[in-house]
Amino acid sequence: MEGASCPARVATTRLRPGAARTAVAWCLISTLACAHRQSPPDLPADDQAKALDALERKVCLTIGDRTNSSRDRCELQVDRSTYLQPLREVFSAAPPVLKAYLCSLDRLYFDYHSPWNASFSAVPDSQTGREYRSIAIRRGVLENRVRYADWATAWNQHWWTGGPIDRPSTDPTLPRVEIEATLNGPAGTLYHLVAHEVGHLLDRDYGGGLRRLPDNKPFEPGEFGYLSWMQPWYVGETGVVQGVARDSAFEAVRTLDFDGNVKARIAMLNAAGTDRPFDPGTLAVVNWQPASRDGIATFLDRLEHSPFTTVFSTWRPADDWTESFAVMMLPSIARRFDIVAANGTRVRVLAKVLDDASPFAPKRRFIQGAIERALTDFRARQAASPNPCLAVALAGSRPR
Repeated sequence: MEGASCPARVATTRLRPGAARTAVAWCLISTLACAHRQSPPDLPADDQAKALDALERKVCLTIGDRTNSSRDRCELQVDRSTYLQPLREVFSAAPPVLKAYLCSLDRLYFDYHSPWNASFSAVPDSQTGREYRSIAIRRGVLENRVRYADWATAWNQHWWTGGPIDRPSTDPTLPRVEIEATLNGPAGTLYHLVAHEVGHLLDRDYGGGLRRLPDNKPFEPGEFGYLSWMQPWYVGETGVVQGVARDSAFEAVRTLDFDGNVKARIAMLNAAGTDRPFDPGTLAVVNWQPASRDGIATFLDRLEHSPFTTVFSTWRPADDWTESFAVMMLPSIARRFDIVAANGTRVRVLAKVLDDASPFAPKRRFIQGAIERALTDFRARQAASPNPCLAVALAGSRPR
C-alpha cells in the first residue's frame, strides 16, 4: 500500500513456521502492522502540534457524575506528565484509523467511577442535537503509572481470580503476559484501552454487531459473529444469556461464570457509592468465583489454537470484535504479546494476528474491511470540512 512502511521490529517478530512471509505480505497490504509511528516527513511540524493541541482540548477530568454530554463539568487543570504526555505518545504511535477516531471524539474523559478499565458512549446531545461521542478511562491507570506489562498481566489474571486489575499477583501458578513494546509505561496501557474502546465505535459504525435487532437472533453468514459464535450474548427475560462459541472443543473449556463475576464487581462498586474516589484497579472483588489452575492451563491451550485472541475476547461477541481490533492495532507499538501459563503453554497473540494461515485470519480480513470503509468516510469528511487533527491522522493513510 502506498505510504506504508514496515518497521523492522515487525519483520523480526518471532512467528510460527511459515508466518514470517505472511507478516511481510501483511505489511504491504495493511495500514495496521506497518502504520507510521510518527507523522510523515512531508507533514509540517506545526500541523502535528496543532493536532496534538486539539486532542488535548478534548480531555476532561470529570467533576461529579459523568453524563457523557456537553453538560459535564471538568477540572480546570490537567497534569501534563500524568495525562497529556501519555496521550500524545498514544496518538503519535497510532495507525491512521485509531488517530482518526481519536480526532472525531467530543470528549476523552478520565474519572474514578468506572467498574472496569474504560468505556465508550455515543448518544444524542440534548443541547446540540447531534451525536456526542466519548471515551472514558479510569484515572487510576495513569495516576498510578501502571506499566503496560503489569496491567496486561493483572487484567488477564483478573478473569481467573477477581484480583486487582492493575496489580499482578506474584502467585507463580497464575498466567502472565510477556510484552516487547516501545510504549512500556502507562502510555502502553492507555494505548490498549483506547484501541479497545475505538473498536466499539468502529463496530457500531461499520461492524453491525452493536446494532443487531433483535439482539437474540442467531448469527448469519456475512456477520462477524458468525465466524466464531453459535449463539449471541444477550439479555433475556431470565437474565443474561451467554454466547456459545462455534468451536465445540473451545466452548467446553469456557467454564468461567463471567456474568456472575461481573455482577459481583458491580455490586462492590454500588456498595462503595459515589461520595469518594474509588479505583477498582487496586482492589480485589469479593465473592468472585476463582477458576482452577488446571482449568486455566486447558483454556489457554485451546485459546492458542482458536480464532480468539485474549481471555476477554471469549466473553461475548461484542468484546471479541473489540479485542480483535485492539490486537490488530498492537503491531504499531509491540512486536510480542504472549499470554504464558504456569505450565509453559504460550498464546502468541501477535503471531496469530499476523499469520494468514491462523484461525484468526478471517476475522482480521472482516475488520480490515470495516477499517477501510471508515478511512474512506473520514477522508470525505476531511475534504468537506478540513480539520487539523484529522489531517494529521489521514496523512499516513492513502486510498487504495
